[in-house]
Amino acid sequence: MANLKNCYVYLKKILSKEETFTNILNRTILTADMAEKDAKIVKDTLKSTINKFFFLHYEVCSSLDTLQLKDEEKNVLIIALAMYHYVKNMTLEYIVSCFDADLEWFKNEIPEFQITVDIFKKILEKIGPKPIEIPEKYNTIMAKKLSLLFSYPEWIIKLFFKQFGYKDTLKSLRASRHNVPIVINYNPLKIESSQLDSTKFTKTLLSTTAYSYSGEDKIIELPLFKENKIFVEEEAYQLIVDVLDPRQGENMLFIDDSRGVTSLDAALRVGDFAKIQVACKNIISLNNVKRMAYRFNIRSITAFESDMKLLITHVPEKDFDKVLVIPESSNLGMVRKKPDILLTLKRKEVDTIIENEKYSLKEASNFVKNGGSLIYCVFTMNNNESQEVIKDFLANNQEFKLIEERQIFPYLSLSEGFYYALLRRGM
Repeated sequence: MANLKNCYVYLKKILSKEETFTNILNRTILTADMAEKDAKIVKDTLKSTINKFFFLHYEVCSSLDTLQLKDEEKNVLIIALAMYHYVKNMTLEYIVSCFDADLEWFKNEIPEFQITVDIFKKILEKIGPKPIEIPEKYNTIMAKKLSLLFSYPEWIIKLFFKQFGYKDTLKSLRASRHNVPIVINYNPLKIESSQLDSTKFTKTLLSTTAYSYSGEDKIIELPLFKENKIFVEEEAYQLIVDVLDPRQGENMLFIDDSRGVTSLDAALRVGDFAKIQVACKNIISLNNVKRMAYRFNIRSITAFESDMKLLITHVPEKDFDKVLVIPESSNLGMVRKKPDILLTLKRKEVDTIIENEKYSLKEASNFVKNGGSLIYCVFTMNNNESQEVIKDFLANNQEFKLIEERQIFPYLSLSEGFYYALLRRGM
């Protein structure tokens, strides 16, 4: 009966960035000591809470009348509403009984907790088992309406409006609330694309090597996967490798290839005949890269753990034909996979993120040889992190020229929203 309590604990961890939504859903809940039925209720409730948070917050606030509640108290009601509205076969009586059972815990956890069982029940009864209608008055306040419709903070929607206009913003918001199929790449050393079953694998639009998988079997159970003939790689990364255009014998540097698939992709395209250095930001990324290289028997990849400040101690400057850098960003293009970004990203954090992106790009540029190429990639929809960063870099580094740049919106691909710029260092 502690399902409301459990959901509150997990939500608190997400909001404080102690754990990510994905990690809690795929690991923490699965290893928690709770019955299978309760685990499903908690997972479904948490999914709905995160994906509908701003709309649920609006519902709660519209039902409070004169009652003033702290954010923590509102979060309890938001979780209860998510359970009431979006979990199948859920009853008001069950939710009220959960709250009643956990009431003492909430009183101890949240100072001066005001919500009684009667107040809790009246608020849920007032809203009802179905989500409330968005008032017509918001039809003329588009940012507010879209905030409630797609559960985004208004400041992000206004940012998108300003930078990309209404049409691209609306399509991207809508796309960010839909799941996408698994996307795979094929191993050209073991199989040709024509050998893929067209009833299960469909060619995507952006990349030359990406295929969406629509089969009923789990991808890890397919013989193609077990035999290392295919591997999971997002379309975005495959497009980046297309733009990178790796060639046999080249010396390449990948900075923060967290899962190892981008460097693997490049190695396979050149028949494992190149020198590929991968700088990993932590031991987890390092192990991922090494694991991928070992699994595919790739010898051209050398991985090491290093941050941007210590790269010079691992690899020489102006030594690489191709350099790819994927710095930490706001991740505003990754809402489909990381919906908790909308809850945890604060406007004041973005300036710090941009400064770190500028620093990462500048440091990465030091390792590009004359005539070499540099790709800057960020998984965001924010020109201040993409085009403006490149403009600033080019203004201060005139030996580099912009060859190509592109903003990909979520509705255009099976990947996320992202931006890349291809730069070349003059001879």
